Amino acid sequence: MTDQRRTTLTQKTPAPSIMTEVADFHKAGFGPGVWFPMSVFKNVNDMGAEVVQFVADRFEEDIRLQNEIFKCKDLAQLFEIQVRFFETAVDQYTKKTEELAQMGSEILDVARYQEPG
Repeated sequence: MTDQRRTTLTQKTPAPSIMTEVADFHKAGFGPGVWFPMSVFKNVNDMGAEVVQFVADRFEEDIRLQNEIFKCKDLAQLFEIQVRFFETAVDQYTKKTEELAQMGSEILDVARYQEPG
């Protein structure tokens, strides 16, 4: 019975890939440029670059933390290093979240009110 089921499943026509569907959609004149002005794509790209830079900066902070911990001489100093690191991280994440939210809002405004193309 298992062989018969497997044969039935493999005889079905495979579904078209998502890329084929997207390509057909674009050929019909419904590409992304129809919906959004090109500035939206640039702004989304800029937003992505901001995120990548932020992550790179946070990695640098992590490395700096490890170096400070290795040089640490007692538990009080270790605690101070960790608190400072945590406070800095919270401040940086809060600030970047606000910046990205503002960028996202501006992107939506552009998408909503500018002509595509």
